[in-house]
Amino acid sequence: MSNQTYNFGPQNEEEEEIFAVEELILSTQLLIQRSMREVKTNQSQLAKALKLSDARISQLLNDEGANMTLATVAKIANAMNVKFALVKETKTEETKGENIPHHLKIFNRPARVWSDDSANKNDLPLDLVA
Repeated sequence: MSNQTYNFGPQNEEEEEIFAVEELILSTQLLIQRSMREVKTNQSQLAKALKLSDARISQLLNDEGANMTLATVAKIANAMNVKFALVKETKTEETKGENIPHHLKIFNRPARVWSDDSANKNDLPLDLVA
């Protein structure tokens, strides 16, 4: 059996940029959805408040943030009477991968290498095991 190593995450600067974009879109979508639950609103009510179609709200929250702009995010926040803010985190070579948002940390396995000879072992974190 081979002991091949798999490296997860961005492998170069181009992929790092793609990951950064996807992370921000996902974080924003999750923040909007969490806020919707907190203010007890649904996609249809939000669409009506923004004078958008239900389909457009669904696209914003489900399809890779389909053209989600800061203006759109601000309008969504205003419609729910909440305020969203961007927070700066400084990345350095030593801290890359450490500032992953909590909802993504479950997939972060620092200092651990996966190999194909362990594919049949149940070594997932306990909170992932059914």
